[in-house]
Formats: sequence, structure tokens, C-alpha cells
Amino acid sequence: MKQRVITGLLGVVVLVVVLFFYETLVFNAAVAVIAALAVFEILHSTGYVKNRFVLFCAVLYGAAIPFYDRLQDSRPFFYVTILYIAVLLGALLACHQKTMFTEITTAAFVSLVVPLGFG
Repeated sequence: MKQRVITGLLGVVVLVVVLFFYETLVFNAAVAVIAALAVFEILHSTGYVKNRFVLFCAVLYGAAIPFYDRLQDSRPFFYVTILYIAVLLGALLACHQKTMFTEITTAAFVSLVVPLGFG
């Protein structure tokens, strides 16, 4: 119980510090870390995505999404998303014996929806 109280108090302190920097990149970085951890936890704990490269790409893409609201133009988001899907499909082609298409689509869906949910 003591461990949970200490962790909760530490979390509140971190939350207050992050909210103090609301309109800066610090806030986006904090949301990116949380989004990356959430994507990793969902994909890794279910055991559905077994390819480590696909898992790494999904976490990296999930961490990049919170920074897109700082851009004035939406084209970089579009290009990075197309590149991400191309990399996932390339991983599917390279490891087609072990990796299933549903694994790729699940990684793409989770890495897009979870960070957007934090927005």
C-alpha cells in the first residue's frame, strides 16, 4: 500500500509539472511518452504482434503523433503515415513466413488510434 501511495504522489507531481508547460513541447513529449507506452503495452501484452521490428515501428509512430498538432500544415502527417504503412508492408513482405497480415493491420490500427485518443 505504501508503494502505491508513493507512486501516486510522484505521478501527481509529474502531472503538475507537465501541466505547467501546457503550451510547450514538454507537454507534447509527455503525451508522446504515455502514448508510446500505451501502444507498447497493448501490442506486447496481448502477444498478438510478435515481430519486434513491427512493434518498434508502431511504438515510434505512436510517439510521433502527439507532435503533429504543433504543425501548421497537415502534409507531414500524411507523408509520415504513408511511409509508416509502407515500412509495415515491407516488413510483411520480408517476413511473410512468420508475420501475418492481421498482425500488421493490428499494429497500424493501435498505433494510430491510441495516440489520437489522447488528443
